[in-house]
Amino acid sequence: MGFIDHFDGSVLDASRWRTTLMGEGNSVALEDGKVVLSAANQGVAGISRNMDISGDFTVSVSMETQIGAGEVGAYGFSFLIVGVDNFGFAVFGDPSGNPAALRLVHLRFDADPISFGEIPLSPSNHGRAVMELNRSGNVLTCMADLLDGCGFRTLASFSVSPEPNPVRPAMTAMNGGISVIARLDDYSEDRMTSRLTGQIAPYAYPNLGCDLLLDQDGDLAIAVTGDLALTPNGRVCLLQDIADLLETLPGVLFGHSEYGAGIGRLFGESYKPGFVRHVERAVRDALINDHSVAPRLLSQTVKVDMEKFSDTELSVAIAASAISDGQIVPLNFVWQYGLDDVSRIFMREAVQ
Repeated sequence: MGFIDHFDGSVLDASRWRTTLMGEGNSVALEDGKVVLSAANQGVAGISRNMDISGDFTVSVSMETQIGAGEVGAYGFSFLIVGVDNFGFAVFGDPSGNPAALRLVHLRFDADPISFGEIPLSPSNHGRAVMELNRSGNVLTCMADLLDGCGFRTLASFSVSPEPNPVRPAMTAMNGGISVIARLDDYSEDRMTSRLTGQIAPYAYPNLGCDLLLDQDGDLAIAVTGDLALTPNGRVCLLQDIADLLETLPGVLFGHSEYGAGIGRLFGESYKPGFVRHVERAVRDALINDHSVAPRLLSQTVKVDMEKFSDTELSVAIAASAISDGQIVPLNFVWQYGLDDVSRIFMREAVQ
């Protein structure tokens, strides 16, 4: 997994973020587990990463934008960009201050701002959206989830220079005569430096490929032909991939040193305050960020609850909506893991 920041502290981590302020009275602060960019006066309030991202990457953030009113010719917007032709998202308002005029657009700032895609934002969601920017080889893609039950949709996808130049994400509220407040949460980035330049894995999802199927006892399953069974596409494959991800320690899988959630490292710390929340967050972060399973789950639907634990075993309830064969399939299951036993997943009734 890459870098994740839930902005749960009381002060923005200066080792991770750089603050940019222009205009008197504008501010950057942490409130209620979110970073708040307030451009109350003309100018900007923004943050940018202190570290570049190289190679292939995915950057995502949840953003809620409030845009006020102003005179004709004034403007206000919040945006997330990375330094590849300054490509990214912007949430725009208009001088009337009408919330129904909010729209999410994809922009490139390499010349005059040019929109390559636009999605109207519902007045009822206050400009809320989860925005995802990714680069695979020389292809850049903008996707957004408006939290309306329709999942992610693509705004734009296009090719750029194949050179994997380092980039730096930045998020900004800009006031050009209209006040802007942007609330950011759950920022994440996944850096995937490809060892096979120009080659794309031929799988429907960017996971580790085909696997041997295991039965409920953790033994190799046998196909009707008498050969070892392989994981099929769909739900069975996804559940086994989830189990493999959660029980694997980083560095164990040869050739994939960053793969694995490392849950096993948390055993023996159950006496510490916040242990349950720590495990729940570690499981959820793995499911919504690791590329072996994340593309097959709607991130905003992933919920994790600890059911029971001891010094040697734990049981975690997971609910999520999975993407299977182009359909959204609700899943409800329990992942049981123990130091002295195999990892197991038990299905429950589907979430309604």
